[in-house]
Amino acid sequence: MTAPHGGLLRMSRRVMNLAHMVTQNARRHGDRTGFVWADKSWTWSEIDRLVSALAAALAARGVVKGDRVLVSTPGGGGYGPARARDRALRLRDRLLGYIGRGKA
Repeated sequence: MTAPHGGLLRMSRRVMNLAHMVTQNARRHGDRTGFVWADKSWTWSEIDRLVSALAAALAARGVVKGDRVLVSTPGGGGYGPARARDRALRLRDRLLGYIGRGKA
């Protein structure tokens, strides 16, 4: 494929959301590792099942296509155990009450 005038290649205008990407990867790479956190890992098939279960739970609560859903975690994106995150974020989370004294 040759680049059009200006050197830019055309890109697809097809929308792909995160759920679609997960399902597509589960079909292509089912038993391959898709996510690793510390000593735990999940395959693409496991992630797809978890995402589908979450989507079903949201739908059961009245969330429909086009609705916006906020995903919030303590520490502004700190996934996993609090101790695995940056010390400054842990202290801030503790001061804000996101995590208890024993978990900081």
